[in-house]
Parts: sequence; structure tokens; C-alpha cells
Amino acid sequence: MLRMFQAALTEEVFLLGVKNYLNEMKLKSATPEDLYEAMQRAWDEINPQRPLDVAQMMRPWFDQPGIPLVTVSRTSSGLRLTQEEFGPSHTDIFNIPISYATASTQNFDDTSAEFWLTTNEMEISREDLAKELGDNDWVIFNIRDTGYYVTNYDDELWRLIIGALVNDHEAIHFLNRGTLFADFQRFIQQNIDISPTIFLEMVDSLKLEKHPHVWIRAERPLWTFEALTRGTDSHPLLLTFLQGIMTPIYGRTFDEERWPVEIVNRFSCLSGVQACLDNALSVLHEVMETGSTSYPFSYRCNGFLAADEATWMHFFDEAMALDSSRRRFEKWGLECTQNKKLQEFFLDQALNTSNNLSSFERGDMFSALSSENHMGWETVIEFI
Repeated sequence: MLRMFQAALTEEVFLLGVKNYLNEMKLKSATPEDLYEAMQRAWDEINPQRPLDVAQMMRPWFDQPGIPLVTVSRTSSGLRLTQEEFGPSHTDIFNIPISYATASTQNFDDTSAEFWLTTNEMEISREDLAKELGDNDWVIFNIRDTGYYVTNYDDELWRLIIGALVNDHEAIHFLNRGTLFADFQRFIQQNIDISPTIFLEMVDSLKLEKHPHVWIRAERPLWTFEALTRGTDSHPLLLTFLQGIMTPIYGRTFDEERWPVEIVNRFSCLSGVQACLDNALSVLHEVMETGSTSYPFSYRCNGFLAADEATWMHFFDEAMALDSSRRRFEKWGLECTQNKKLQEFFLDQALNTSNNLSSFERGDMFSALSSENHMGWETVIEFI
């Protein structure tokens, strides 16, 4: 919240306000009201011609729980903004600093508040907008994700945003591109009614995406969406869709950033990109033969997706021969196999009281297999 107000009030005002606050309250008891007053004097000093009740803007964020959901819709004359509770934690109104960019005014540097949303609903005409808004302009709110709120859009605006992601994605700042994916994860968690097609069209834009931040923000909703479709007719279609995206970008580097490569590798192998499966299996065989590898990325799960029974059993037997403290790591990845016979064997061993597995390890084997991929989930359900 403090970061939001630093962006909304401008860094100059915020730092002067903090300086006022620290100087005046040094060695004294302080309350939030003291901070608001210090910020007010800083605002008035720097912006004498722009009246703003800083305490009124800040107080709700400190006094009530939760965060708001702001929904942006197009109207014939401009834009409509509404705020509502995001989750069941509050029903009160927040005073929300609004920053935005449009296709005609692509300014993602200024995070200060253009205006404040202080009611449940607000309409603003094009004439009153400080930034130009053309008939076919996309609009992105919450510049650089500095505001402590979640943003949704109507279908028309989503269509325009996705058009930008597919045709000129760097026109939208990478922090906001990442937030589009992160917010979709939040929509899923809170059962916000939004078409999954919107998410899939955003995912399609990842073919062009080279910024590590966006891939990192996209990973969690990708896994969530994949998990939600397990056991349905949509799941094989989703894997085919992901395979089409991952095939041309498998092997892409991200300026020495490791994690985006791991994400691409994982979804490439999961969706069946043959080059990914072959490479991971090759590394697995290297470890099997020499005991080590210089391969810089994760390989166990991806390799076991393609491993035959002999290879899989080699690593399983190795893990079972270790003590429990070392076995958990060596057993990791075995649950990734999509060989149903091996999956059933894996679960049989979890129930086999003659081996030396702890009760924790037995339970962990069930949860690991059921959460790893759709085939493991189905096998666990049948097994139970």
C-alpha cells in the first residue's frame, strides 16, 4: 500500500511526506493520522494548485481489509469504472488511484494518479480523459502494477488488449503484461466469471514473449488451467494447443535467466514436444551411466515422462536403497511417468508395509502422483 501511494502521489511528494513524518514524530508515539497529515503538507507544498484530501484517500486502505476489483468497460462516450470486493473480505469503498495508458498514449513511465475512483461506479468521457482514447484503442489500467487492486476488462477491451499482445506486445509494458496473467490466476481463485478463451489467447502471445518477468507471472495460471482441465475432454486439446506454442520456442534463452527456461522446458515436455523429451531422456541416461551431468536445467521429471520401464526402475531402486533423508530427492520426478503400469507400481509401493518407507513418504507418493499430470490424477482416482 505504501508503494502504491508513493507511485500515486509521486515519489517527490511521498519522500517529503515521509521526511516530515519522521522529523516530527521522532521519539514520539505516532498514529496513521500523523502520517496522513505529513503527507498532506508535502502534497500542498508541491501541488498548491491541485487540492487533494490525502487522508481521505489513504485512510480506507489502512482501516479496512481486503483489496478491490476494478472493472473497466467501454461506453459510447468513454469509459465506465466499477469497483467491488475481490473475495469476501470487505464491502466498503476504497479510494483507488487510477493510472492508465492507451494505444494512442503509450506512456508507462508516469505512475501517478490521473484521477481517483471514490465510488462504486464512475463514468468518464473521452473529453475528460487526460490521455487520448481512439475508437479501437486498447487501454491498460494500473501502470506497472503499482496499484494494490485487481483489474478486469469487458470483452471488447480484452479483445483489443489481446490484439496488442499478438501484434505488438512490447507496446504494453512488461510489468503489465505479466499482471494480465497474474490477474487471471486471481480470477480463477475467486471464481470471477471470465471466458477461458481470453486466457488461451493471452497464452498464444507467449510465442512472441522474451521477457522473463512475463513468463514467471504466466507459469502459475498455466499450471492452474492445466490442472482444472484434467479428466475432461478439453485436456488433450489443451496439450495440443500448448505443444503448438512451445514447439517453435523450445530452446529459447532469456538473457541468462534460468527460471523462464525451466518453464518453457516443463510445458514443452508435458505437451509432447519431442525435442524436449529426447533431450531430457538423454540427460537421464547420462546420469544413469556416469552418476552426474553438467546439464544446467531440471531434467528428472521431463526425462521420466519419456523413460522406459528399465530406466525408471533403475532410479526407483536407487532411491529405495537410500535412507529417508536422501531418498526424497532421489525419488522426486518418478511420479512424472505417464506409463500406467509404473504409476500403479508406484502406488503399490506406497502401500507395501514390507519396505522402509515412512508414513509421510507413503502419503507424499499419492499426493505427488495425483498432482503431477492428468494421467497420474486418473490413476490415483482409479487406484483408490
